[in-house]
Amino acid sequence: MDEDDLRMLRERIRHYRKVADQSTDPMTQILLADMIAMFEEIEQLERLGPLQRH
Repeated sequence: MDEDDLRMLRERIRHYRKVADQSTDPMTQILLADMIAMFEEIEQLERLGPLQRH
């Protein structure tokens, strides 16, 4: 992943947080929370670099 991919990933995370905050449906909030956590983990792994992942 390059910096553009990471930027898009961060934008997606921000968007999902905004939608989750505005949603009144508990299932939507739970689903978005899971997706946010997954994308945040991907972002962290990408920042660690290939040598530190294993």
